[in-house]
Amino acid sequence: MAHQFTINATVQGVSIDEFRRLASDIKMHEAVCQRIPAQNMEILVSEKQGSIYTLKRAYNLDVNIPDIAKKLLKDAFRLQRTDISHLDEMTS
Repeated sequence: MAHQFTINATVQGVSIDEFRRLASDIKMHEAVCQRIPAQNMEILVSEKQGSIYTLKRAYNLDVNIPDIAKKLLKDAFRLQRTDISHLDEMTS
């Protein structure tokens, strides 16, 4: 399932050029990814080719069920997500 959306926002104190520089840093994307409330986060692909950046990750949703049920269900709530960003156009 693919989704496309547009976010129009302003980050106070950050110019568009500064944001473009920050967004082109792969380590920033990976750091944001690690902050997602999930379990067993795995970054499967994180690569930049020209101005195209691909981030593929897999993780277990942080569901509110007893620990014994989590152990029995193991990876039943595992998601995989791929984000492809065009850094020059600032689209994803």
